[in-house]
Amino acid sequence: MGNNWDGDAVQCNCDCDGYDVVESVENGNCDDGVDNDCNGAIDDCYECDLLTAVITADCGDNGCEEGEMVSMSGTYSGECLDADFFQIDALSGDSTCDVQYMDGDMSGVWADTIAIDNGEIFGSWTVGSITDDCVGQTVIATAAALYTGGAPGTGDQIAYSGSPSGSITFWEPDVGDMFTLEMKKGWNLMSVPFKTVTGYQEDTCGAANAKYYWLDDNGKWVVDTVGVRNIVGGKGYYYHAIKDCGITVFGTESSMATDITLTIGWTQVGSPRNGLTNLNYISDAASNCNYLWWNPESNSWEEKIALEEGKGYRVEC
Repeated sequence: MGNNWDGDAVQCNCDCDGYDVVESVENGNCDDGVDNDCNGAIDDCYECDLLTAVITADCGDNGCEEGEMVSMSGTYSGECLDADFFQIDALSGDSTCDVQYMDGDMSGVWADTIAIDNGEIFGSWTVGSITDDCVGQTVIATAAALYTGGAPGTGDQIAYSGSPSGSITFWEPDVGDMFTLEMKKGWNLMSVPFKTVTGYQEDTCGAANAKYYWLDDNGKWVVDTVGVRNIVGGKGYYYHAIKDCGITVFGTESSMATDITLTIGWTQVGSPRNGLTNLNYISDAASNCNYLWWNPESNSWEEKIALEEGKGYRVEC
């Protein structure tokens, strides 16, 4: 039988001699309105069809911060129960913030634990480190897919949608709530000028999820907390850096308002916002203590008569 391909390429209703092209994402013909493979179905790329896909940001009024949750949902038809990975890509209006599982400015929006049954799919994504290009940006869903056997690069794509919906706005901190901790290679005695750390970016140290220590009276290192978000104002912490590096942290309330209790013996304390230029501004008892800072470049203790924000101090009273 001869070819009967419509000149406007709206349908192929014959055996297509030479025109039977596999419908696939790779061939870019899943949504062209044409029965490219001549199987009687238009845009029939998969036995599993992803009908809808939606992202919903379950975040605070100021947008999504690291650690907050984004819900994923969708509907499907066909054989989709083998799916074990759900992905929804998103892009900002100016294309500067590209959110994909792979090859994006930041990895998302995806779920490797999904609930799928009765034509519905549910999953959730935890916001990771927000890159500079994505801070304050609103990204809109652009494409969605289901995989079986794992994530892209490992598993097989079994469904695709080029028309998902929903958006995410990433948190943009006030400049006044931002501070960059500059670390030197070796042990750093540091602090944050906030009562509470709410987020971070530009982590060239790997400090976000690192261990922070204090030094007991016997000279033993003891883990005080894990993760920069768990650092609190008014306390000093030791952090070990493998290179010169930095991490920018965001926080709420200046640690200037933090009460610090000094006890007989050694105490690790942090500096308030903008530092403290004269220790006589604090109580008479506290001003008579010795304030020491560890210099990681000279590997030595230095006695101080003023406190600098971002640094921690070992105080002997």
